[in-house]
Amino acid sequence: MRALPLALLLGALACGGAGAEPEEVPAPTPVGGETPRDEVEVEREVPGLARALGPTATFTDLVAAARRLDDRGEGASDAGCLLRGSGEAGGAWRLEAELAVALRPLPEPGAALARRAARGRPFRLLSRWGRRGDAEGLTLVAFTDAPPPPAGPLGALLLTEAGVHALRSDRALAGAPAPLEGWALPEALDGVTQLVVSADAGTPLARLRRLLAALPEAASRDVVLAVPLPEDVRLPDAPSPADADDLLCGEEGLPASSGPLGELAPAQLLETLRPFHQEASACFAQASAEAAEGGRLVLHFRVGPDGAVQAACAREDDLGDPALRRCVVSRLSALRFPAPDPPGHVDAALPLVFRPDRSAAPRALCP
Repeated sequence: MRALPLALLLGALACGGAGAEPEEVPAPTPVGGETPRDEVEVEREVPGLARALGPTATFTDLVAAARRLDDRGEGASDAGCLLRGSGEAGGAWRLEAELAVALRPLPEPGAALARRAARGRPFRLLSRWGRRGDAEGLTLVAFTDAPPPPAGPLGALLLTEAGVHALRSDRALAGAPAPLEGWALPEALDGVTQLVVSADAGTPLARLRRLLAALPEAASRDVVLAVPLPEDVRLPDAPSPADADDLLCGEEGLPASSGPLGELAPAQLLETLRPFHQEASACFAQASAEAAEGGRLVLHFRVGPDGAVQAACAREDDLGDPALRRCVVSRLSALRFPAPDPPGHVDAALPLVFRPDRSAAPRALCP
């Protein structure tokens, strides 16, 4: 579409009336001998175009697309897979993954992955679920999302020109890289709960696709794409969680109250708590790796005569995540219930059971 002359556009905005004759806007003074153009082309990126990649795209291009999308806050996706493309000559690629960048800015893919992988040391994964694995060796930074992995070791597949290197998060693995031709998931990765895949900077996406296509069906639904953390970058020690013992109920539960008892119908309590379940789910999405496996949290709370929550604490907590407990209790404390009738305070208990949604794990390759 031909762009409107800038003078006419500004004039129409200034006059504001439909059909009004726009005033002429004087041309700006030329700078450096250049003649000002009377038209301004406004470049707008077509929605979703940032996910499109050319037929010769490499792993570097894939990571760059993820970085752009994350910078714009456009990492959400409901495609249910990570990468789309057939690898046929002239075919384009598309990054379909839901993004969850674990470190900003997202590091560039390195070119020395083969050397670092050859050491065979246990690796560590940095993801939205926290840090998993041994800090002794390579650290991988996840940039695609996946449900929290169950308890257990992680596995890594690192694709380089030399072949496919396999690593574990719990122990060292010795051995040369396996050629991609005829590759199969090695027995050395038996028992891992999630696979982390990374590649050298210049790895063509067609080569990455061959690796992902060789994964067994079950393993292909537990894949996270990641980039190696540069060797000269050191992460700070994980902060110790703040003391949240004040959010744990004592043996007697809520503190005693000398005020009169009021009444709230169960339907009134449930109606007010309905949106709270979404709030609690949002807290769970930021849980630590251990708590993300799920568990039970029982809250006790007191509604005052005006409907405000006067006190709240956790009576049972087998999740063991102080930050999660603090988040859930604070969301509950912000609720406003109907005023009890007859007036007074109302004590209630709310059991919550958190379970990770493993069915939401994306496929490695789009059909």
